[in-house]
Amino acid sequence: MVSIGATFLIQQMVEEKENRMRETLRIMSLTPLSYGGSFFLFQTIFATIGSLIVGAWCFGNEVIFPIETTSRSIQFVLLLMAYQIA
Repeated sequence: MVSIGATFLIQQMVEEKENRMRETLRIMSLTPLSYGGSFFLFQTIFATIGSLIVGAWCFGNEVIFPIETTSRSIQFVLLLMAYQIA
C-alpha cells in the first residue's frame, strides 16, 4: 500500500518531468505533434525489427504452428508488430 506522502512525491516527480519535457520542446522549437510522431516512428522501427527476428525463428515451425504453417507464421508476425507498437 502506497502512503499519501509517497503518492504526493511521485506526482511531483511526474509533473517536474512533464515541465522539463515541455521546456525542452520549446527550446528546440518542436511541436508536441512532431515529438509524438518521432516517438511513434522509432517504436515502429524497433517493433518491426523485433517481430522479424521472432518471426524468422517461428516461420515454418511445425511445432508452434502445426496447421497451415506459412499463413499462420505471417499472421503471427503481423500481430506481434501491432502488439509491440500499441
